[in-house]
Amino acid sequence: MAADEGNANGGDLTTKARSWSGFGPAAALGVMQTGSAVSIAALVYTGSASSHLGRGVTGFIIGSALACAILAWFTSFEVVVAGARSNITVVVAALAAGVASGGGSDSALSVAAFVLVAVFSCGVLMYLMGWFRLGYLVRFVPYPVMGGYVAGTAWLMIRGGLSVTINDSVRLVEVDELFRNGLIKFWLPGLLLGTIVAFLSGANRQSLVIIGSILGFHVAVQIASNLGAVEADGWLIGPFPEGGGVSFLTPSELGQVDWAGIVSGLPGLPAVALVSVIGLLLNITGVEFATSERVDLDKELRVSGAATAASALVGGTIGFVGIGQTVLAKRLGSSSKLVASVFGAIVLLTVVSGPDLIGLMPRWVAGALVMGPGIGLMRKWIVDSVLQGPISDRLLTIVIPLTVVFSGVLAGVGLGVVISAALFVWRYATLDPIRHRTTGIAMRSSLDRSQTETATLDSCGGEIVAMRLEGYLFFGSVARVGARVRALLDNESQPGHIVLDFHHVSGLDSSALVELHSLAEVCKQQGVRLRCADPPPALRTSFDESERAGLFAPDLDHALEMAEADLLQQNSNSASVAEVAPVLGALGDLEPALVNCFTKQSVEAGESLMEAGDDSSGLYLVQVGTLTVWAPIEGSSRRLRRVGPGAFLGEVGFFAKEAATATVIADKPATVLLLSRESFENLRKSDPDLALKLTQTVLALTAQRLKVTNALVGDLMR
Repeated sequence: MAADEGNANGGDLTTKARSWSGFGPAAALGVMQTGSAVSIAALVYTGSASSHLGRGVTGFIIGSALACAILAWFTSFEVVVAGARSNITVVVAALAAGVASGGGSDSALSVAAFVLVAVFSCGVLMYLMGWFRLGYLVRFVPYPVMGGYVAGTAWLMIRGGLSVTINDSVRLVEVDELFRNGLIKFWLPGLLLGTIVAFLSGANRQSLVIIGSILGFHVAVQIASNLGAVEADGWLIGPFPEGGGVSFLTPSELGQVDWAGIVSGLPGLPAVALVSVIGLLLNITGVEFATSERVDLDKELRVSGAATAASALVGGTIGFVGIGQTVLAKRLGSSSKLVASVFGAIVLLTVVSGPDLIGLMPRWVAGALVMGPGIGLMRKWIVDSVLQGPISDRLLTIVIPLTVVFSGVLAGVGLGVVISAALFVWRYATLDPIRHRTTGIAMRSSLDRSQTETATLDSCGGEIVAMRLEGYLFFGSVARVGARVRALLDNESQPGHIVLDFHHVSGLDSSALVELHSLAEVCKQQGVRLRCADPPPALRTSFDESERAGLFAPDLDHALEMAEADLLQQNSNSASVAEVAPVLGALGDLEPALVNCFTKQSVEAGESLMEAGDDSSGLYLVQVGTLTVWAPIEGSSRRLRRVGPGAFLGEVGFFAKEAATATVIADKPATVLLLSRESFENLRKSDPDLALKLTQTVLALTAQRLKVTNALVGDLMR
């Protein structure tokens, strides 16, 4: 008992030790998250919107802490660290700058209102995508386009960070202004610090460098100057205008918002949503890879959407899981809830002390926190996209960021959407919609035929051409099908029957219907019989009732059976197997001893002759009528073959002495002859030669079916 108590106490101490050991990383991550929120707020509320910076900073850090807490409590990950995402907010900032430039009574309030609308809408959209399980859609974005978005976002972050350092917007055509009017002293230290942060690994190192930079700056100020002088010279984020702190947009302030300008910025919201969803899913995938965990993407979308919407309501920005922070917290033994708690404590301290404490952060440090991740993204883009892959992909991934640089984020996103659609159409159109092509020699219907009919199909079965189609048929893919069919019709050895199998076709558009109508008409004019197996409803209903006769079949097997019947009719005077083949004709001259071994049995239409899994008690020989053999496959039944007079049934179970492998149902009233296992054993004893003859006959017919099956398998493996 004492040992158990000691183990229990030891376990408690170990747990506490781990908890305290995780406090350091949690504190570092909390400081990093707070600094990041401040920097992103400075990025959004700059220039003419800087009068709202104090309130914006407070809202951003509270929103980040709230998002971090929601993710910590509701995520499926064992450990997760979330916060404001600068690579997403930079897109919001770019759109907000357009709103601010539109004028209005108060551009700062207009920017704040636009951020609220954009972030809340993005959160709702993310939640709905998760609710309707649409997270997989982002996988359809081509990699070059995604790389282009990454590079465009990286440029916006670097440019935004420079804007934070000089408290003014930076445009490509005005880059030379950075080297005038003494601005270099503001942005150059920020660019150097951002580069260092980009190449440092781990939140501990990054936070130490950032905190050291802030403290070093203020020590230098105290030695060489004073706080008032550096404030007046524009080195600090603060001082903030009065009215900063925890506050929400009031009805009177909403009346001063330039709503027309906000409406003009709404077309950019899809860009925010697209970048957010892509960034979120990429981050989740990265955390899964790094932690060997697997989570529900749609659930994470819902949780992140709720966290983002909640952040918006308190004046915050988009927030979701971060890869580096999460991996570090997990590696160093910190927990999601501990990081969220420390982050919350820092935010509470900030709120209590007021935004003036935050205002002491140097602008070049705040800009570095935005530029650092941007430089890291740019580096990743160059290594992963520009220096690798096909030339065409490299060019595509460069075009989008160049469009963002010279024409703006909306133009870049629009171009990306156009490129994605064009790539999808082009690549899908180049896929061969013909899954498999074969002839009536290699592929036969499941109908058992007489030796004469089988020989006929062996010699002229090439006149039947079957094509199995797949995918979605539209103007590009169906044109390839039409080209193949027309090539067959123009060939000297023109087939007499063409079968198109639509079983694996997911759908078709109006252009596909037009092309298929054209093919049907061309085949009719050239005397070739076209049949469509398992056609989509839209294809069936597009033909008049008079045109449907003989054109459609329920499945490929029935279509082949119909084509074979036509071919046999054209090449001989024989009728179908249901009407010919003498009783026991396969055995040659009947011998009384063999006839007496069989007993006659009648089967009504729709009645089962045998059921799969039942004990196989005998060998059946069809005398009159037709029956269908069905195999149970994955909870349903599939037609294996249809048999008529002269065909044997139940031979596998009979000779292997096992249960029946298939179900046999009569298509119409039928008569069969049954040879029981007991009668066969008596025949083996009384007349071994006759029993052997019967066995050899059944084996020959089975071998014939196996020959057809082997030909089909060989055709499929080509």
